[in-house]
Amino acid sequence: MILVNLGGATVEHVIALADRARETVRARFGVSLVQEPALIGR
Repeated sequence: MILVNLGGATVEHVIALADRARETVRARFGVSLVQEPALIGR
């Protein structure tokens, strides 16, 4: 999954969105998404 902040969001907002997406995918499809090791611009 790639999330791009085009402005306006804080890093905390982007991380929270990624967490929510991972949780939703796990709950709906039983698949665990893994965070890539790099957070760019943090």
